[in-house]
Amino acid sequence: MSEEQKINVNIDFIGPLIAVENVGKAQKFYENVAGQKLKFDLGACRQFESGLTLQSKASMTDIFGFKENEIKKRSNNFTLYFETADFEAFAENLKKHDLEYVHGVIEFTWGQRSVSFYDLDDHVVDVSEKMETVIKRFAAQGMTQEEIAARTEHPIEFVTACLK
Repeated sequence: MSEEQKINVNIDFIGPLIAVENVGKAQKFYENVAGQKLKFDLGACRQFESGLTLQSKASMTDIFGFKENEIKKRSNNFTLYFETADFEAFAENLKKHDLEYVHGVIEFTWGQRSVSFYDLDDHVVDVSEKMETVIKRFAAQGMTQEEIAARTEHPIEFVTACLK
């Protein structure tokens, strides 16, 4: 892309807007399962403080001109990604909900724990442990900063900053 083609205006990314069958039920799901806090209730549109926005499937057809059959469920082509500092408490809370899991709790090679599941409209939701928490957990287990940096694949400067 040449310099002439680059946009010369600042544009802020606000967050994903997802189509849902029932905004009320979807709102309750994200409040109860993912701890989201409602910022705006605009009827067919609900926005959370995090930037996640729920839009009724019916209104999506009006706004974007999509036909309802063009709004696909379970496309598995993106993930709503969240992080938490208290992964154990989050994972324990999930047991209270009837969810279909993409995968249960796993630990990646870099040490971060994660769980993925489908929401009410078959969007993939992933909740992972904050890397700062992973680094502190490894330090508490006696790993050196260099060992933590190697294991987590994060720069030593980030590891050092997390442990201050």
